[in-house]
Amino acid sequence: MAETTYHDDGKVATITAGYAVTSYAYNRRGLLVSERLQYDGLDWATHYAYTPGGDLDSILYRDGHLITYAPNALGQPTQAGAYVGGVSYYPNGAVQQFTYGNGIVHSMIQNARQLPERSRDALGGTAILDESYDYDFNGNVVAISDGLPGAPGDRVFAYDALDRLIGVTAGPAPGGNATFAFDPLDNLRVADQGGRQFRYHYDPATNRLAALKTPGGATLYTFGFDARGNQTTKTPAGQPAETFTFDRANRLTATSGGAASYFYDGLGRRVKGGGSGAAQWFYYSLAGQQLYSRDVAAGGSQRSYIYFAGSLVARRTQANSGGAVTVTYLHTDALGTPVRESDISGVATPREWLTVWGEPVDGSYQNGPGFTGHQNDSVTRLSYMQQRYYDPLTGRFLSNDPVSSSSEGANFNRYWYADNDPMKNIDRDGRHACMARVLCASMVVVHMATTARLAKPGSTQAQRDMVPIVSDGHSTPLAATLQAAADTKATKEIESREPNVGIIRTNARGTPETYGYTRPIWTEKNARSLDMRAYSNALIAVYGSRVHGLWHAHWDNNWRFSPPDIMNRGHWRYYLRNMGGETRHLDDEVQRRELRRAGFRNIDDYRIRNAGMDGICIDSCIER
Repeated sequence: MAETTYHDDGKVATITAGYAVTSYAYNRRGLLVSERLQYDGLDWATHYAYTPGGDLDSILYRDGHLITYAPNALGQPTQAGAYVGGVSYYPNGAVQQFTYGNGIVHSMIQNARQLPERSRDALGGTAILDESYDYDFNGNVVAISDGLPGAPGDRVFAYDALDRLIGVTAGPAPGGNATFAFDPLDNLRVADQGGRQFRYHYDPATNRLAALKTPGGATLYTFGFDARGNQTTKTPAGQPAETFTFDRANRLTATSGGAASYFYDGLGRRVKGGGSGAAQWFYYSLAGQQLYSRDVAAGGSQRSYIYFAGSLVARRTQANSGGAVTVTYLHTDALGTPVRESDISGVATPREWLTVWGEPVDGSYQNGPGFTGHQNDSVTRLSYMQQRYYDPLTGRFLSNDPVSSSSEGANFNRYWYADNDPMKNIDRDGRHACMARVLCASMVVVHMATTARLAKPGSTQAQRDMVPIVSDGHSTPLAATLQAAADTKATKEIESREPNVGIIRTNARGTPETYGYTRPIWTEKNARSLDMRAYSNALIAVYGSRVHGLWHAHWDNNWRFSPPDIMNRGHWRYYLRNMGGETRHLDDEVQRRELRRAGFRNIDDYRIRNAGMDGICIDSCIER
């Protein structure tokens, strides 16, 4: 059981879980300035510094290494120490190009939908990664074209009507062709990958995986579970069972008679794990990024991980005894999987090929960041995704999802990975699948932001986690009387239901692209005043100052809160906006999931009822 203490302003000060103590310190503006892990004799700390505008300026690692970000006027990092430079952005805030410290240039071309069309890493005229992407109407990747000589990674993908991956035509790509099939509960039933054929069999009483068999019925693996739904055994035919032990928090603590053991901090993140002679200590930041790892063995090594714009870009390795530091640059695919490495001279290693479910094609599992950036375990051949462990052999998690909702189809299957669409979706921390190329990074932004501000000349700071903006999606201002009535009703209704929420009114007007005329801003009553000044065509940009993204709450553009539509009924719509002004609309089910991920509750129905002037109300409170 974790014990938590708090600062006077309610922010977490310490979390103690067993022998692991995690501490957090903040400055007077509420920005995180240090975090510290004490465990097993270790005392690791990370320090953060900010610009006068509240943007992250630098991170000081536990080994004294300083990474500076030199944010621009929009708060976007323009470097990551000596490891990333030459940064440029698209107007929507996506990274267009940057240069690794060894001279390799990463470039990304967007299509008309602002999805990645081509991603290329090259030194001079020689590319080490070069992939182009084609999509269907639902944003599923239907083809990857490899621009390297011989096109070794060309693949074509097929999906069913529920956006589940059902086929891969690999051509020359390692791993071979694949066919998948699912049942109505989203369970994998057929998985034919290359020369391997799996048929999935489930316990009809629990819907848990019971066995993998051949098409002819021969058993390949059997599985067992405890009463809470954690997978406790995995038995290959004719071999001893692999065993998994879980604690009362459903966290994996040991495997196969102690072959590997695992320990966690109060946030459920692993601080130590691995097999005998290969155990490591781990350190994760509050943002969920693995910053350090160190071999327990005295003769081992320690590693620091460097990130830029949410992506892992470099690793610093040094012997535990000290000595020279080796810098390795990491080159990731569109899902965030490091598939190639390069040294300080730009010489790259061969590419690592994975199946669509994350298995190394060559069967070699190496400790360190792997599938979608999560930690590979060589002993268990599992992927540690922070809150759960994932088995790429089966394409399923070992334990059920700790976050579920009766309003989503996912509640029927709490073991599936990435909504059965592993080429489109990823899972940042083992609790929630989201679209890798569009939404996931922004969701982390929303969840982790410690301040928010308005990117306008003379704007002030607001000390809060999130500032939703409510707008009618219409670029024409309301008549003053209607605006006043709307503000009064909305203020009264919201404050009556949410005593900790206040209204700061504004008549700022944006462009049609920003969904225009923005009225109430919901913010904490004790927050500093937000200065949202009325510049007729200025970008309205609210973002988290630690990491950049934007959460907007808009009136649905189809139900404009304006005189022609005053009696229509609609829904509050939530949008993500980044620093360049790009807007991403979330459909009802997706936005509910994203709100839950950000920590909100009671959001199953947030419709506006009776949009006339005689009553504006929210069916259910949106609580933090």
